[in-house]
Amino acid sequence: MKLQGSIKQATKAPKVKGFVVFEGLSRFDKKSIVGIVTLETTNAKTGNMAQLWILRSDIAPHDAVKTGDDMSICGGCVHRHNTGGSCYVLPFQGPLSVYRSYQKGNYPTLSLDDQRSLLTSKGLRFGAYGDPAMLPIDVIAQLHSMASFTTGYTHQWKNKRLQDTLEFVQASVDNVQEYHEVKTIRPQSKSFRVVKHQTDLMPDEIECLSDSQGLSCADCRLCNGNRKDIAIMVHGNKASKFTADIQAINL
Repeated sequence: MKLQGSIKQATKAPKVKGFVVFEGLSRFDKKSIVGIVTLETTNAKTGNMAQLWILRSDIAPHDAVKTGDDMSICGGCVHRHNTGGSCYVLPFQGPLSVYRSYQKGNYPTLSLDDQRSLLTSKGLRFGAYGDPAMLPIDVIAQLHSMASFTTGYTHQWKNKRLQDTLEFVQASVDNVQEYHEVKTIRPQSKSFRVVKHQTDLMPDEIECLSDSQGLSCADCRLCNGNRKDIAIMVHGNKASKFTADIQAINL
């Protein structure tokens, strides 16, 4: 006769929704940051891709924006909210949600084998928030090797200490002058540029396939730093602040 409660039912392990890939100092200003990969998204534009978030580990993103401490994860990008820029990511939405989950300990630190098993069939977007150049290059290289494919952008291509990131991502340029400049720094690099009109495209640029064909990033996969120079029509809630003549801060 079996006593009630003598047999315990097996409990299903909780589903991993994300994991920490780096905790340490920003390559830009040596302040504390964290890199987190989340595995699910409702972002129709990117499609079914894992997302890399780069955040201050000690300051909530919406507060870091107010104080200028977002420089640790965005570098000298002129589109930062703190400078009145045109960044379309709202730090009190997705970034804040990820930050709060991190503070609650909801994102484990996994072995490389476990990370690989979660990413091997997924594309990975470098930088749902933050610039991938803020993380050690070996972390970016490791994630690149694990994922099925990657996409990403960096505004830090003028910074000699951070130019190694161009091996894995597009150079985000703000005007035609910068488009040409990045080719002198690393001729094989590909760029990503925001423009106001289709007539603004350079001869070697193609319009983002999200605009021209309605493809998601998961279907397109061109923005990997090595395939095409891409231009996209200005979009997002800060589009009215966009200007093609802004110059980046390079510290």
